[in-house]
Amino acid sequence: HFQRVRLGIGHPGDRNMVQPHVLSDFAKADKSWLEPLLDAIAQHAPLLVRGEEASFQNKVHLALNPAPEKPLKKVEN
Repeated sequence: HFQRVRLGIGHPGDRNMVQPHVLSDFAKADKSWLEPLLDAIAQHAPLLVRGEEASFQNKVHLALNPAPEKPLKKVEN
């Protein structure tokens, strides 16, 4: 048994370019989103080992898309 993590890498826009796009190396410009993604996967991989796939997906999503901070409510005296 093993767990598979699928990563979406986008679409090149032309169906004839899908195979070369998927099989090519990442561009240097992809580093800005790829490194945080790989870090989040590595950090939360123990959840996969424990069979907590939904928690893994949620934690990775939240790591890459943190909730916006709520403004503090002003308390009037």
